[in-house]
Amino acid sequence: MKSKESLLSIILNWKHLSGYRNRNIIYEEESFVVTEYNIKAPKDLQNKTILFFSDTHFKGLPFPDNELVEVINSLNADWLICGGDVLSYFPFYDSAVSFLSRLEAKTSKIAALGNWETRKLVWKSKEFWRKMFTDSGFCLLDNEVIDQGPIKFVGLTHNRETSILKSMDKSRFNCVISHNSGSLIRQYSKKELLNIDLVLSGHTHGGQFRVPFFGAAMTSSYYWKLFEYGQYLNKLTQTKMIISGGLGYTWFNFRLFCKPEINLIRFCC
Repeated sequence: MKSKESLLSIILNWKHLSGYRNRNIIYEEESFVVTEYNIKAPKDLQNKTILFFSDTHFKGLPFPDNELVEVINSLNADWLICGGDVLSYFPFYDSAVSFLSRLEAKTSKIAALGNWETRKLVWKSKEFWRKMFTDSGFCLLDNEVIDQGPIKFVGLTHNRETSILKSMDKSRFNCVISHNSGSLIRQYSKKELLNIDLVLSGHTHGGQFRVPFFGAAMTSSYYWKLFEYGQYLNKLTQTKMIISGGLGYTWFNFRLFCKPEINLIRFCC
């Protein structure tokens, strides 16, 4: 699909606020870190928190599930958001459900589909994925909206769905969960992003392999390194976007100078 904006416009309109080298790590384990972002929000949302994680890619490799559960639950977030790409291979379905089921949030647990879920629709229907998340205590948003008091969450799947974004009310704080930031930027126009305050994405793994003084060597993004990791701002719409480094592996089963992470978003004045 042709981009709604030229590449030059995208480069000029999106500002990179923070990247890998200046990320704010507030907690570190041997196998993962917690990074924190502070986002300005309306008064009724201030002091609330989101815990965001993505790209677990369960595939039978050693996974720090017990440590992650302990840390995530200790952070006591208001909302726990899963950005998709939970499962790489079906035999590890039970491991994924066990992990997701043990996670806790004060208000709700919400998920969106990633590209690994949508590419597997040849073998498993969306009902399969909805059941996986439902059995784990998550609400799956497949081009859907959920109203959570001071905030609305929109879960976008890869196909273009303009009616949802056009219907959003700017009087509310609106958060989009879009697994692949490149898909969002490529498919949606400035007009469609005007009512969106925050976008949460994964997919790039922060590069998974990072080269000193260069950054991500690979990103699986339409825009390669332009949107590889960190916090971004659309200067026209004031939409902020956070791209997580994720937790798992694709391509090769290791990371280089790119420790897995979860993200804590604090809403402030």
